Amino acid sequence: MISNLRFSLKLRKTGHRLEECFGGRFPAGGASSERADINLSIYVSGEVETPCLFGLFKPAIYITPEGALEKIFSLSEVSLDINVDGKSYNSYKVGKEVLERYKVLIGQYKWDNVRSIGHDKIGTALTLSAGERKQECLSFYEKGGVTMITYSGKDILASWKMTNPEAENENTMWGLMYDLRAVYDNLDFDSSRISFEYSGDAKGAAEKFVKDVYGKYWLNLAPNGSYNITDYDVAKWEVMKIGKKGDSVLGWFEPVFTPVDFEKTGLWAGNTTKAKGKYEGKMTAYRQFVLEKQKDGLWHCTQMGTGGCKLPEDE
Repeated sequence: MISNLRFSLKLRKTGHRLEECFGGRFPAGGASSERADINLSIYVSGEVETPCLFGLFKPAIYITPEGALEKIFSLSEVSLDINVDGKSYNSYKVGKEVLERYKVLIGQYKWDNVRSIGHDKIGTALTLSAGERKQECLSFYEKGGVTMITYSGKDILASWKMTNPEAENENTMWGLMYDLRAVYDNLDFDSSRISFEYSGDAKGAAEKFVKDVYGKYWLNLAPNGSYNITDYDVAKWEVMKIGKKGDSVLGWFEPVFTPVDFEKTGLWAGNTTKAKGKYEGKMTAYRQFVLEKQKDGLWHCTQMGTGGCKLPEDE
């Protein structure tokens, strides 16, 4: 009885209302539902290890930071963004492969609920966003030497801070941020995520892709990653085949670039070599690609590699 009372006090002290079940919204500042058909409310709290239903007269569901992750991924079109010192870099649509990895990463640390606070636009922040106009957001960042998580939605703002004793060690404290960033970097140069608008023919789309779109995408990777470059050019390129309907194209090109760090192993994958002639001091590679104009009216890069790419009609 006493332990239940103590637990109840902790939950009511630290819990922040997320939203009512079945999609119901609650009035700002309100703690009870005004709808007769809804009598359960959802709260976020660092006092529970797994989601739980608690309360006798006014039962409520309390969820964890992992539960907030589940909430974000229950909505459509989840975006993953990275911001460094207030500047946003490439944004991606992500699936549940990121959710499961993030749940594992978060679960290895202890989180305490804190008063809702925003984060400074300084340093690195990783944000998952979803819902109408990206109104539901879950951000991972560092504030005052402490790793933080903040969930913000239309009606609530809740935050947790890492409180593991070993988190006082700088390397351990930043371990989560490094791991989260590693997940981002694994996505950070996925050419299949590139799409662009172009009203001309397939050959023109291929030229725009190799000379403009691909270069801008590569130059706009988040800083301090494995593939960052300082400049981009194309030594050679050619269309190999255009689809029968004119809505797909197979081609190859030789990009020329200067890495931020020549020792990054990711840049040396495949057939990357040191450039010669007027491009001496840079690196170059041979890449094949396939572009397809899809139902959304955009040209999408559906294949990229060192060889073996085929048009859909040839597969």
